[in-house]
Amino acid sequence: MLSIGCGEGGHERKFAKYSNFDQIIGVDISIGSIEKAKKLAKEEGFKIKYYCNDFFRLDFSKTKFDVILFNASLHHFDKIEFFLKTHIEPLLDEMGIIVVNEFNLESITMA
Repeated sequence: MLSIGCGEGGHERKFAKYSNFDQIIGVDISIGSIEKAKKLAKEEGFKIKYYCNDFFRLDFSKTKFDVILFNASLHHFDKIEFFLKTHIEPLLDEMGIIVVNEFNLESITMA
């Protein structure tokens, strides 16, 4: 699972309680949030990889994900449909899904 804009990692820790994922990766641009996420994951005994970086500076091209999560983070990207089609869809496994939880996002259609 890849979580983009993971913040302090609450969702990743919840998912880590289940054996469905070989690996869970969280990415956020906030150093404070990532440091807290790493600390909490370690305290709870989870092996979650957290990266403090701009998503566009990370290379996930050789990895396929079953789930890519945007929890209140997709609205930070420009040209959302184009972004999903060109940067996110290639990272999905054949049966992978994108999960979006947004409070205010225009309708998204992907063909």
